This record gives sequence, C-alpha cells and structure tokens, in this order.
Amino acid sequence: MSDSSDKSLLILCRRAPGGSAQPRELLDIALTAAAFDCAPQLLFADDGVCQLLPGHDFTGLIEALPVYGIERVFVDAQALARRGIDPARLLLPATPLDAAEIADLLDAQQLLLGG
Repeated sequence: MSDSSDKSLLILCRRAPGGSAQPRELLDIALTAAAFDCAPQLLFADDGVCQLLPGHDFTGLIEALPVYGIERVFVDAQALARRGIDPARLLLPATPLDAAEIADLLDAQQLLLGG
C-alpha cells in the first residue's frame, strides 16, 4: 500500500477571487495536503489566473504557498495573454504552460481537484 507522499495531486484553480468561496477553499486544501507531505501542485487557469494578482482577500495566502512547501505552481499562458496580464505582476513565480503542456500535466496526475 502506498502512502500519501506517493500520490500526485494537482489542484486546478479556475475561478477568479471573489463571488465564491471555492478559490479560498482550494488553497486551504493545498495547504492541508502540504501539511501531510502530499506535495500538491497548483495550476491557475481561466479566470483563476486572477488569483495570482495582488489586491484580493487572500493575497497573503498566495504569497505564503512556498513557505508551506508548495513550490510547483503553474499558470495557463494563454489565459494570461487573453487577460493582458504580464507574468511579472504575479504574486509568486509560476511556470507558464501552453495547452499541450497543460494536457500532459493533467494526464500525469493521480488526483485532480478543482473547478
């Protein structure tokens, strides 16, 4: 039987901050997983890329992700471009991925959470 550290977990963040509790809840799940050595990865796509911008209620939580060992953060490069967001404005370094790279990342996961 494998333990949780053998599982690959990707949390897909697709909603903008505000208007729903889901963006904050997914970040809380990521922190909980990190506390149990699950090493979650985050992918910000669609309107979720706006979570990586300053000025919302959980900006500090986003900035603290690396402190909790969450270092694999990805962002949909096309979503950034469609919204005119310069990657230099993001709250933390995120690896930009194109559509093919996102598909590969999704295929490689054992567990996927998000919406």
